[in-house]
Amino acid sequence: MSRYILDWEPSLVDFGRGVYTVIGDIEKSRIRSSAETLSFSDRYRTPGVPLPMYRVMAIFIEYPLLAVLPSIAFLGLYRVTRRPFVVVVALAWLLYGIYEYAMHERILCSGECNIRVDLLAIYPALVVASGVALGLAAAGLRARLRRPGP
Repeated sequence: MSRYILDWEPSLVDFGRGVYTVIGDIEKSRIRSSAETLSFSDRYRTPGVPLPMYRVMAIFIEYPLLAVLPSIAFLGLYRVTRRPFVVVVALAWLLYGIYEYAMHERILCSGECNIRVDLLAIYPALVVASGVALGLAAAGLRARLRRPGP
């Protein structure tokens, strides 16, 4: 028995949602999902398949004001630890939220904003800076807890 099936083609444009295309007349017994044919690590090494970081952070494209939440969290950490880099990361998240909101409302782009190459640099920078800021904040909290006195 043969039938037409749809094949999922990943796309960096929409960060993992992909598009479906007809790939032809294939026997039912040969139909397998991409999850069965590729291991987890192979799926993320395949060209065109976005990394998990891009899938997770893609929520900020749909809901740009959510980027204020990490900013508020880092401001809270700054208030406790007084580490200057933590407030820099808080401001970076706030600026990213403003930038993403302007992109979402089509203020900074003229209609066709589907290819977001800028995010290939912005997301890793925010992730690395956030990790460093969390490490510095943890060190600041540890030092504060060891210090005797009020």
